[in-house]
Amino acid sequence: KSNGKEILQCLGTTWLSVTEEGAKDVYGNTLVAVPSLRVSNFTLDSIRPSLLFFSLDMNRGLITLTFSETVNVTSLKIDEVILLQNSTTNDTVESYVFSGGIVLTNDSDVLIVQISSKNLNAIKKNVNLATGADNETTNSHLSIASDAINDMNGNPVIARTKENPLVVQKFISDITSPELVDFTFDINYGFVQFTFSETVNASSLIATEIVFQNQSNNLSVTYSLTKAEVETDDSTVVQINMSAVDLNEIKRLPLLAANRNTTFVSFTKLFVSDMSGNFISEILPYDAKQVTEYIEDKTAPVLTSFAIDMDSGTMTITFSETVKASSFVSPAVTLKNSPLATKPEDVFTLTGGISSRDDGIVISLNFSAFDLNNLKSCPTLATSINTTYITVTDAAIEDMSLNRISSLTVGKKATDYVPDTTRPSLVSFNVDMDDGKIHFTFDEIVNKTTFKIEEFIFQDSMAPANISYNMTGN
Repeated sequence: KSNGKEILQCLGTTWLSVTEEGAKDVYGNTLVAVPSLRVSNFTLDSIRPSLLFFSLDMNRGLITLTFSETVNVTSLKIDEVILLQNSTTNDTVESYVFSGGIVLTNDSDVLIVQISSKNLNAIKKNVNLATGADNETTNSHLSIASDAINDMNGNPVIARTKENPLVVQKFISDITSPELVDFTFDINYGFVQFTFSETVNASSLIATEIVFQNQSNNLSVTYSLTKAEVETDDSTVVQINMSAVDLNEIKRLPLLAANRNTTFVSFTKLFVSDMSGNFISEILPYDAKQVTEYIEDKTAPVLTSFAIDMDSGTMTITFSETVKASSFVSPAVTLKNSPLATKPEDVFTLTGGISSRDDGIVISLNFSAFDLNNLKSCPTLATSINTTYITVTDAAIEDMSLNRISSLTVGKKATDYVPDTTRPSLVSFNVDMDDGKIHFTFDEIVNKTTFKIEEFIFQDSMAPANISYNMTGN
């Protein structure tokens, strides 16, 4: 075909011209030149082409098809070509139907097709297809339907069925290291999603090889994962769920993974390998890769448990995630003797105290003397684990992303309770002889019903005293 016109297609399109040098007779006389001569008899090509052999290059993603004659590349239907594990008479054998690719050659008896990335990665994912060393594969066969391609005269290729597929003639294994294309860091749900240049073996992923850092070329703030759960199967996209410990430690570092500009990753080649066992191209810590998508923390922290120690006058509160210690507001915390208690004598809202300064999932509070003594003076509150509940408003504390805590309106029971077993001490006393009164000061609140004045003795000096007087209470 030339300029839209065809030759050698029928009697009307088959003519011949020849110069006088086209042939000579036995005496050396040249041929009489013929400017145009119509064909006397014309027989169309009716022989169907055959697929003679094929080659598969898993490294470059190429499949080469060799036919018995020139074929028309525009007639190729790649979805009529199937890669098989081996010959089969049933559907139990692994197979893959091609769905995309680019023909790199013109009309010829040899076609080279660039397999689409989607198809190539799907084939790599299947460990029962196209594996093995160079020219040592045993699971690379090809079937082709009759309408997969035609020759230049429209004759369809001779089919190779699944029962009689063609065995690969030349096989090149994948020796290219996978690369990290991009990654998503979700600090809200605690997962990292990695996108690779090819299918990787999810079971080969070693989370402890991952290092997050706050700059691409600086190791001033880093964190190495200690544990993670691989969420996905073998694929070009693999998601890991960070452990609660790792996630909360990352949140505890204010300069790391706080936004896209402070989230970079580096790893060694041991991080993950592809389906052929090729290690990933490492990313060095002085050339770390920046996150592509950063999903910020929008989840409010939750109070998960608390414990109270009435002996030491302390309380520890545990949250669902790392919280900012400096944001703790004790007057937003109320202790109750039951989940829904409302009577004044059954509830007490804190007024102060000294809380821990370290960010984390646990905040400790040393009660103020006023709060501790008021708690001890309530006969129905915080006397045992069964009378110790807590509620908080959303002003109580914030997480590292400044999300306020979820309000807790129904009291949560203490998970641990330590009773007060320390004996009170008399700290000082004052005597007013004008009023006839004595003021006793103790280091903690005491039960006035247990006060026995007759157990108190006046004396003229430090023991042993010369003169003493036992009060009678009269």
